[in-house]
Amino acid sequence: MAQETCERLSLDSMIMLPAGNPPHRSGVSSSEHRLNMLNAAVADYPRLTVDAREVLRGQRSWSVISCREYRAEYPDAVIYWCMGSDAFALFHTWHAWAEILSLVNIAVIARSGAPLSPNSEVWQHLDRDVLQSQPNARAGSVVCLSLNKIAVSSSQIRTQLKSQHTPPQGLPEPVSQYIINHKLYSQ
Repeated sequence: MAQETCERLSLDSMIMLPAGNPPHRSGVSSSEHRLNMLNAAVADYPRLTVDAREVLRGQRSWSVISCREYRAEYPDAVIYWCMGSDAFALFHTWHAWAEILSLVNIAVIARSGAPLSPNSEVWQHLDRDVLQSQPNARAGSVVCLSLNKIAVSSSQIRTQLKSQHTPPQGLPEPVSQYIINHKLYSQ
């Protein structure tokens, strides 16, 4: 999914950023496990790198802090903050969500079960100008992507592992092995 997102957005690289202590999620694996799984997943993809800054912070992970840091590090870059449509549906509830949008563009990846709908509540909070894709804008746009290979969401992975005790198909083999070896999400 990340590779296809790079292609569709014409990105030279993609930085994968696991949340250290996500405020909107419960029942997730430790930040160390998530960091290790992400490193395993991207090992064979040179355009994909992992940034551990939120994990290393050791405190509540607010996306706006990382967005501020990325904007300071890459002041002239076109930056996309990628998220699934399920996460985007709640974007207006995120801490400082409007500031996030002023710092980066949002790339929303459509997922089955969480379609992109301009009638959903999140759209009511966005300025209509945001919905018009602005090619090469440094920040402020929302771009919606439907990808050919839609991976399952992390919540779907956790649900299947709890009920069937096997990782879902489509999960990278090194990640599946890591989950099995460390008995993650089995309770």
